[in-house]
Amino acid sequence: MLQRTRARDEKTYMVYLAVSVICQNSSYHKIYLRRWGSRNHVKAYKLGLLLKKEDPLLYNELFKYFRCNNGSHKCLGKSIWGFLLVKFKSMNIDIDSIETVGDLCNELHRLKQIIYSPI
Repeated sequence: MLQRTRARDEKTYMVYLAVSVICQNSSYHKIYLRRWGSRNHVKAYKLGLLLKKEDPLLYNELFKYFRCNNGSHKCLGKSIWGFLLVKFKSMNIDIDSIETVGDLCNELHRLKQIIYSPI
């Protein structure tokens, strides 16, 4: 049981680290994670693509935590987004207000769960 909890905390840290890397490039902040007019149809796969551009080693490392056997940035991006949504819902955060990468960065920064220092 202890090892399972430790792994879960490590996964959380790795996801927050991945988003931190993406957030450090302010040119990404205006990229939409949601499609206009549809709450459920998200373009969250872009998180995987942006991470792959910014930090390929961290991108590859994250596949250990999610079931993305094909090495797809789409699978990884959607997995990161889904993981964050579960976290946000558990903290009673309005997930509908998160539409862009910038919104995601601001929310995590507000929660003090984002690492802005150089890696």
